[in-house]
Amino acid sequence: MTEKYTGDQLNNDVAEMKELISTFIELLQTPEGFLALLIVFLTYIANKGLLASMFKALFDKTNEQLKFIEKLVEIKNIDEQVVKLGIDSIAEKAFKRFTRISTSKPKIDALIHLEKNTTAEINWTIVKRAFSNISIKSTTNYTINKPRLHDTLSYYYNELVIKLLFILLMGTVPYLLFIAPKTIDTFILLIAVVVFLLFLIILIASTNLNFNATVKLYNELKQDEDNEISAKSLFQEYTSKFLPKILNERPTTTIFIVLFLVILVVYLWRLSI
Repeated sequence: MTEKYTGDQLNNDVAEMKELISTFIELLQTPEGFLALLIVFLTYIANKGLLASMFKALFDKTNEQLKFIEKLVEIKNIDEQVVKLGIDSIAEKAFKRFTRISTSKPKIDALIHLEKNTTAEINWTIVKRAFSNISIKSTTNYTINKPRLHDTLSYYYNELVIKLLFILLMGTVPYLLFIAPKTIDTFILLIAVVVFLLFLIILIASTNLNFNATVKLYNELKQDEDNEISAKSLFQEYTSKFLPKILNERPTTTIFIVLFLVILVVYLWRLSI
């Protein structure tokens, strides 16, 4: 027999929810809480394109559409153009199933041509990661767009955050193992921290795969006949006009200094309020 949910229980749950929200708001009002929120926001801005595509993939209904189209093509006395559209649509769904690239039939033909006319180092995984930077005009006419300034800054920002998280991980684990009280709560906290930090490191590292794939494909097609591009060469190209040479030649150091100054200014501003 199920226990009835009384009005007192409801009031208690509402009170606990209010207390939780109040605690969260109080945390954000502290410099440390605001700093954590700022870092999360900066990471989102640096990777919002990838995150948007990930959320889009979660709500894709490809399998249902594929079954519907397969039934449509089987119908007799249907217009040839409709049949062609159905076949093209099935081809698009099949292409997506094998390569995880969602695009139209004409672009599929161009991507197949691209993949066949590159070396064995270029596979469908690299093509998929670089797809958002491929401009297709026809089956044999396509170009790889060079990563922009924002993409390059995001790449180095992610690299920096990964290093900082790794340092944090290396410092947290010994503390919890040798300094913190030896309790079951500490053990659970240790596991949770390690899993969370490793998850963040892997997630942020994966966001740079698209950048690396674009650079690799760009160099493979030899669009710049004089020089091959790299993250560092792109950073130097984009920032040479407004950064001193000593910073222009050190991308990671420059991003670290800028990030440190932004955090320091915001932190001091929050302390002064």
